[in-house]
Amino acid sequence: AFRGRLCSAFFTNRIITDVGGMCYSLYLLHFVIISAVGRLSKPWHVGQNFWMYFLLQASLILPIVVTISASYYLLIERPCMDREWPTKLWRGLFGGLDKTSKGAASRVFARAVTLEVELVPESASTQLPHITASDESGS
Repeated sequence: AFRGRLCSAFFTNRIITDVGGMCYSLYLLHFVIISAVGRLSKPWHVGQNFWMYFLLQASLILPIVVTISASYYLLIERPCMDREWPTKLWRGLFGGLDKTSKGAASRVFARAVTLEVELVPESASTQLPHITASDESGS
């Protein structure tokens, strides 16, 4: 049944594959967006008919959920699927710097690491009290 022309055409449709790709983004964000937009649009009614109110809310909320989720997918989720994303992010942030400023930035980072290491002196472990078995028994 799933190997037929109709199913194949449906599952290879560009819109279906794109929504399938960003389903995790939709899952993460839909509740927050529905709650926020729902609070703002709750007082808007079209009479007392439930289905008209439902259609109004759905027509307001659905495009907002899809737009924000698609933006999140394209800007955050998809770039992070690349194994090299940390390197690419670092190059994107600091790639435009000239060699002098890169060297200065690495020297500042190296100095910060050195300072952090120097905060704990080597003799700290020798300053800890030594507990023996007789001290633990309370004698």
